[in-house]
Amino acid sequence: MLSKMVKALFKRVSSSGFTLIELLAVMAIVATLAAIVSVAVTGSGQTSRDTQVREDGNSARNAVADFFDDQPVTELFESLKVTVKTEATTYTDVTEQISNKFPELFITDLYFDVFHVTVEGTTTVSPAPTITVNAIKFFDKDGGGMVATDSAIPADVTANTDYSEWTILRSGVSIVLNADDIDKTMEIGNTTYYFELDTTNKIVTVTLGAFLAGAETSTVGTATVFEVDDLLTAFNALDWHSLDEGGFSTTIPESVNAVSTITETVSYPQYLWLLEKSEEKGSTGKVNSRDLAVFVLTEVIADTTNTTQFNLNFRRLS
Repeated sequence: MLSKMVKALFKRVSSSGFTLIELLAVMAIVATLAAIVSVAVTGSGQTSRDTQVREDGNSARNAVADFFDDQPVTELFESLKVTVKTEATTYTDVTEQISNKFPELFITDLYFDVFHVTVEGTTTVSPAPTITVNAIKFFDKDGGGMVATDSAIPADVTANTDYSEWTILRSGVSIVLNADDIDKTMEIGNTTYYFELDTTNKIVTVTLGAFLAGAETSTVGTATVFEVDDLLTAFNALDWHSLDEGGFSTTIPESVNAVSTITETVSYPQYLWLLEKSEEKGSTGKVNSRDLAVFVLTEVIADTTNTTQFNLNFRRLS
């Protein structure tokens, strides 16, 4: 409709020129169209970038696999014990470990502006950056709160955004734990497991046996809110430069260096490009494997008690 009006007015000018009123009308219509386009681009910008990151991730998975196949048989591990500090919490004696078979770096080395590392009270980066991170939360791909589970737990455990409701899922059967009904049992392969939710500390304790079996129960494992130390032990940072220098990846995606500028002096990575550790059975026993994982920074919230400190929310994209 608007485009037809613009064409009609421009057709008129070819023969008799614009009157002042017509000129103002055209300017108003063009401004309206520009505003509509601007809103559309702004609203779809982040979605478009996330879509591109997922596409880049498929290429990265292939590059990581090619890198692994090209490495020598002997696997060498390098460990780094760190203390990571946010304003709210200090995570002590966290051990990161990387392998020469994968293109990976320590997360604290690559993303030190998010995960501030201290050794005996001093940072490993010089000059020492000001700690601006108050707290960090991680969310899964569906928007729920991420949960770190003990590997012994024979079921999948997930939580909603504020960790007030936890779902236990096994072979299509599920139970829900919340403040109103904090404990339940589930039969898994002829064995009864007792799941109990501690809503104060946001932790699920899993034991063998029925309700309130007391001393007869034995703890199987626990599920807790996913924290910084969980990320550092379960993931490594993807080393794009190793892929590039080795010819395994022809280009480094723009998102790798993308940042979110918060203030003139504070900015954080828009995406965390990581490799998730896992173990699988191979012909010679257990072999470490990696799956690509990308986290996107979705919210940066100034702390209510100290506006120079920020709460970061990351959501897993893949």
